[in-house]
Amino acid sequence: MHPVLFTIPGINLPVHTYGVMIVSGFLLSMYVCWRVAMREGKFADDVLDFAFWALVGGMIGARVYFILVNWQQYFIVQPFHPKYKIPSVLVVWEGGLVFWGAALGGLSAFVLFCYKRKFTLLEALRFADVCILGLPLAHIFGRFGCVAAGCCWGDAMFHF
Repeated sequence: MHPVLFTIPGINLPVHTYGVMIVSGFLLSMYVCWRVAMREGKFADDVLDFAFWALVGGMIGARVYFILVNWQQYFIVQPFHPKYKIPSVLVVWEGGLVFWGAALGGLSAFVLFCYKRKFTLLEALRFADVCILGLPLAHIFGRFGCVAAGCCWGDAMFHF
């Protein structure tokens, strides 16, 4: 396990492997969806516009879902972080994202995006066909980040 990829010299700031993998997965997914949209000649600009909202919706959904799953830890056991003296739900740099929450948050962002763009149902479904390609690709990179962080590494035969 390698939770810290490297440390920025001078300011001694760690760059976490999980974060690098999440960003890499997002960028690669966005690129693949954009290339598919370019090849089909439709939705290329929409993919780039939606990518931001997918990221925001996904991150919010991932965090909210994590808090819902672990609500006792955040609201009963330790409502305030002992070191930072702020509510524990706000201490995002100590972990706490769940894929299913990211998928639901991204879906919510997708529905709102299509509504704001006034897509018909058929257009929204065609746009979904282009955008859905990024979800498993981003998930793969997120899982690689999990393995590096040591949080959900899977079966015992895969010890690192």
